[in-house]
Amino acid sequence: MLPLRRDLAARLRPFLAQFHPQTAPWAKLPEAMARVVAADCEAAGIAAETEGGEIRDFHAMRHTAITRWARAGVPFRTVQELARHSTPVLTSLVYSHLGIRDTAGAVESLPAIGEAKKQEAQR
Repeated sequence: MLPLRRDLAARLRPFLAQFHPQTAPWAKLPEAMARVVAADCEAAGIAAETEGGEIRDFHAMRHTAITRWARAGVPFRTVQELARHSTPVLTSLVYSHLGIRDTAGAVESLPAIGEAKKQEAQR
């Protein structure tokens, strides 16, 4: 079981009540997830490939979500749990894509030269 954002859950309730009143809407997932996402994207008119040639599919969405959680500062263990990965290696080395802006931001979060001593002295 994974949580949904409250705003998304609220928007899904009427749809699920209409189309899935008696059954769990995603009972066959995750086995059929890739096919379900592909069919939903096609029905919504979302192209399977971007103008730049990138593929839009279930796994691409997982990469995006995991990378966004990492960039948002979500604790790594929480990201791994949300992704349902058995090892942190899979989450960190395969699914999260951080770049120079991310690492530069981490460096910029350190105190400026000389500021660390001033902050320690104030404690």
